[in-house]
Amino acid sequence: MNESISNHKNMFTPSKNNKILLLMLVFSFLYSLCFAQRTPTEKSVEELFKNPKKIEWIKHYKGRVDDINDVGLVLGYDGKECKGFITYLRSRERFKLEGDINGTTLKLRETDGEESVIGHFEGNFDNKNLKEIKVHWYNREKTRAGVLFLEAVEKEVVFPSYCGDNKWVRRYEGLIEGEDAELLIQCNGDFSWEGVAWFKEKNTTYSLKGAIVDDNNFRIIFYDDLEAKVGGIEANINTKTNNISGYWIDKKGKKTKTFLEIVEHQIIGCVEYQDYMANYDLIYPKVNHVKCNDFILDIINNWKEKCYQFVKNLNESISSPGPDDRAIEAASSWFNMDLMDDEFISGILTFNATWLDDYQDYSFIYDINNNEIIELKDIFKKDVDYQKLLKEKALKILQFRGLSGNDDYREWINQASFEYITLRNNGLRVNTEFHPIYGRQSVTIDLFEVKEKLNLNHSVVIYLLGELNKKNRR
Repeated sequence: MNESISNHKNMFTPSKNNKILLLMLVFSFLYSLCFAQRTPTEKSVEELFKNPKKIEWIKHYKGRVDDINDVGLVLGYDGKECKGFITYLRSRERFKLEGDINGTTLKLRETDGEESVIGHFEGNFDNKNLKEIKVHWYNREKTRAGVLFLEAVEKEVVFPSYCGDNKWVRRYEGLIEGEDAELLIQCNGDFSWEGVAWFKEKNTTYSLKGAIVDDNNFRIIFYDDLEAKVGGIEANINTKTNNISGYWIDKKGKKTKTFLEIVEHQIIGCVEYQDYMANYDLIYPKVNHVKCNDFILDIINNWKEKCYQFVKNLNESISSPGPDDRAIEAASSWFNMDLMDDEFISGILTFNATWLDDYQDYSFIYDINNNEIIELKDIFKKDVDYQKLLKEKALKILQFRGLSGNDDYREWINQASFEYITLRNNGLRVNTEFHPIYGRQSVTIDLFEVKEKLNLNHSVVIYLLGELNKKNRR
């Protein structure tokens, strides 16, 4: 009886070989289950590998090229090679990626349907947490480049985001070293901040340039009209209130606490497009005033139509583009705000395209109370050659900048038109056209210096020269 029971137990006691076989069946089942749960795109990635069973991971990423054109990546890695696909979400074009990971360095080749290399991705990749990818994109000959930031997501990215999501213009008020100050800060996306600071008691404005350092911490430097540093702010933005708290650091490095409260927030408008051969992105300010917005949109829509027609003609002229035609044309626009308060809005728009010889600029001053775009000629008396007057004033200041020792710069600046005029709290901002090497050269002209030339009944002049106490003026 006992022997019978013992034999019966042995029938159900797996041998060592049976255990191994059972484990293999379990692993096989789990692998097949995982494979079955793969999306069609993930299965396409698996098919790129000779032995899909060796794949260690398949991950999805989303990001933007130059913080503008949305892309989605799906990448797989088998311990040696990295393979996958990149999709340009607006044009829906998809290309294959192949390369390797060496430590934290990622190198990928971008290939078309004919297996021709059309681009390269090179940069940093944390192969441990797999959360972020930071690379540069190059065309095949590496004559064109772009920056690509990617973050891991749970599933395949299908739709592009709105390109204005991480861009804004904000107005802040607070105390800096005990003086009332107003800051107009413009976030241009992942790369830079810029703007204007107005110190009310001094009635002085400074230009701002800065960037996010990490998380919500940022650093901004203040520059005067001679482009000399006058101080800076190291601070943090509260993610709930958007208020700023941190330190003002003067030229000697002395720190004093500062707090800036947000008083206005404006979103950014944008238009973007990208295909195999061309791309264009147009960003522009949006404000709370219909007529000002209409004026800006007329300019933007005119430019958008020009870009659309050019890209359409390009695609019709090259029906079967090859690797040499990858990203051969591009256009963009950007803007700079000099004033945004309860009385005036003022800024300048700049456009550039590879198919044009020069940059194109549009400046504007919008009067909120009178609901109109200001013509510069109306600010001055009728017999005044205001363009000549403002250029002479600007050149007197610009001769003290560091570039004034450069012969080519001096030749260009003396020929520049200085016709692009904006408004700041302490005067007219006189701007040159944008130059590919020297950028835009700008200075602020205090209207008290040219008071006898002004139309004293004009709203801008009353605003700047009126009886209001400057340090209390809003």
